Amino acid sequence: MYSKSWPLAESVLLCIILLASISVLSLLNHTSADKVYDLVDEAIKEYSTLVRNDHRSSLNIFLQRPGKYDKKYASFDEKLRLQMLNLTREMFYFGYDNYMKYAFPKDELNPIDCTGRGPDFDNP
Repeated sequence: MYSKSWPLAESVLLCIILLASISVLSLLNHTSADKVYDLVDEAIKEYSTLVRNDHRSSLNIFLQRPGKYDKKYASFDEKLRLQMLNLTREMFYFGYDNYMKYAFPKDELNPIDCTGRGPDFDNP
């Protein structure tokens, strides 16, 4: 639950401004990432009226330190990126080509009957 003294939008804006300011300071001073996270935590606790009571907070992503899985799986090399891009393109064309072959001009492809269906006039 959030504190009622500020609207949520103002609290979010404050957190974004704090993060941007601290990020710029860290770049200028060559401060380590852990130090930046400590500064963010201190600034939010001191200046923000946003109260973090549960893990479902929409700002939770900004308030956590990256863990070992974030460091391991958050990025990938160019070869894997191109491979995933190609697979995504193949999946899109597979769906699009089958829609054009079996369902066009209907609204969607019914995968069980392999026919088109729609429009649903009873539930638009």
